[in-house]
Amino acid sequence: MVHFADVGELDRFPLRKPPVHEGVVRIVEVEGFDWSACGGTHVGRTGSTGPIKIQRWERRGDETRVTFWCGWRALRDYGGKHALVRRLAEGMSVAEADLGTTLDRLLEEQRALRKTVAELRESLLGHEAERLLATAEVVDLSGVAIRLVVHALADRTPDDLKRLAQRLTAGPPAIALLGLGGGKAHLMFAQTPGLPTDLRPLLTAAGALIGGRGGGTRDLAQGGGPQADRIGEALRLARRTLVSEGGGAKGEE
Repeated sequence: MVHFADVGELDRFPLRKPPVHEGVVRIVEVEGFDWSACGGTHVGRTGSTGPIKIQRWERRGDETRVTFWCGWRALRDYGGKHALVRRLAEGMSVAEADLGTTLDRLLEEQRALRKTVAELRESLLGHEAERLLATAEVVDLSGVAIRLVVHALADRTPDDLKRLAQRLTAGPPAIALLGLGGGKAHLMFAQTPGLPTDLRPLLTAAGALIGGRGGGTRDLAQGGGPQADRIGEALRLARRTLVSEGGGAKGEE
């Protein structure tokens, strides 16, 4: 029910909040529930709104904010979600009622597969590190025989590059000069802690060839640049500089 009253007559109505403007006030009464001064759109009865679908709610201090659809918006939202549920159920070849259980199972299988893939990649890195160390040249740096691995990889990630470098330098004295091509060039230089070499100048020089730069510590330096086609050249420069400053190599250049 709708009432119209002057500001001076508002005491007759149990309003939740008095209006702030002057003149005639429109008061909307929801019988047995609410009286509110409002000039907005109101239906003659609540059933005229059609379906009402609450989307979400959140606490804001002492109040609760509710977001909802009603009328045709609620119907369109329901129709779109129903079509999505039906498409997912058909794609998974399950009943709509079984979608939740099927999704839980698929997510669990995905987590298991990701764990298996991670374990296999670690195993692959371990075997790759053993192979590279077995075929590495040996250089003499300040009287210390060091295995030198110079290697460029493809179809890997910078994280793979770092983990491989750490594996190569975790045992007996070794230096790893690794590169990764692809869309962007990456360099990763690592050495067994305690060796006399500072890898940062090597990375600075090699990084200039790929149009980039980097940083790190004397034992682990990394960088990147846009010129991935010069990764091989950058690694060869780093090796020549290292061997030249170290006093020669025991093996082939």
